[in-house]
Amino acid sequence: MLLRLKNSLLLLATCTSLLGACREDDPEPTTTTPPPNEEEPIIKDTPTTSIPEEMAGTWFADNNDGPLTANWDAGTFQGEQGFKEFRTMVFTNDGKSAVEYTTEVMNSADEVKRYFYRVVGSLEYKTNPRSLRFHAQSGKMRVFSNKYSGYKESPIRVEDLRSYFSVLVDPQATTFASATNYLEAKRTDGGNQYSVKYRKVGTTTPGNGTPPAACTPRLPRRARTSRLAASTIPP
Repeated sequence: MLLRLKNSLLLLATCTSLLGACREDDPEPTTTTPPPNEEEPIIKDTPTTSIPEEMAGTWFADNNDGPLTANWDAGTFQGEQGFKEFRTMVFTNDGKSAVEYTTEVMNSADEVKRYFYRVVGSLEYKTNPRSLRFHAQSGKMRVFSNKYSGYKESPIRVEDLRSYFSVLVDPQATTFASATNYLEAKRTDGGNQYSVKYRKVGTTTPGNGTPPAACTPRLPRRARTSRLAASTIPP
C-alpha cells in the first residue's frame, strides 16, 4: 500500500493523488474541507462497529522497537527503508476515534526523507468472513529530512485519505492477564495478503472510544496498506 505512496510523495503538492478511489461497493462518505484555521480535512459517516473486547488497545508490530505513538509524541522517528513493517494501531471498543501510525523512508538524490503518518478513523468488524477494517477520516503527515532539522507537518488530503486501505483478515488476539498479548492476522492491500503479528501495549482494557491511558508510546508500519499521498508540504 505504501509502495504506491512513493509515487505520490515524489510529486508532492504539484500533482493530485494517483491512488485508487474507494471500492465501488462501499458507500460514498461525505467530506468536509475545514476553514484555513482548522488543521485537517474530515471524512464523515464512515462505517463504524464495535469490536471484540480482546482486540481493543494499542498494538505495534512485533519486530519494532516499541509503539510509534511514543515517537509521534516525542517528535522523533522510527523506521527504515525496505519491507519491514513499522505500524502501530490504537483500536477502541466502540470503533470510534481509532488511530493508525505508519512510517517509511525514501531517498531522493542526496536527500533522505522519512515520512511519518498519523491517521484517525473508524473501525468496521465483520464476522463472516472475520475481518477488521480501518476507515480513514483525517490525518497528518510529518516529513523528516537530512536537509533540515526537525520535521515539516501538514494535513493529509481528503483524496488520499479515501485511498487509504487497511484491513486485517481473520484477526485473533490473546487474552493473558499477566503476560504479553499478541494479535495475529493476514493483512491485505486489496490484492495480496501477508502474515502480521502485533504486540499489545500494557494490560489495561480501554473504554468505549477511549484508547488506554498507558498507550502513549510509539509504532510500526509495513509494505503499504495505506496509500497516503503528498499533502502540501513546502519544499
